[in-house]
Amino acid sequence: MAYMFVHDGLVHRRFPVGPIAHVPYLRKVAAAHQLHHSEKFNGLPYGLFLGPQELEEVEGTEGLDKET
Repeated sequence: MAYMFVHDGLVHRRFPVGPIAHVPYLRKVAAAHQLHHSEKFNGLPYGLFLGPQELEEVEGTEGLDKET
């Protein structure tokens, strides 16, 4: 259920998600997932909820900061 709300609602905006759109960590998760769809990090990050940590491991937080 959480995956659906964050992935389909918050990231891809398929339906309104209410106040979870304002939770700072979930905004980072959404931004990291947007980077996943870009070519910037060769598809990283793969894990939705661990996306920000995956980007830290490849020094991709600069890209994450630009998205949030």
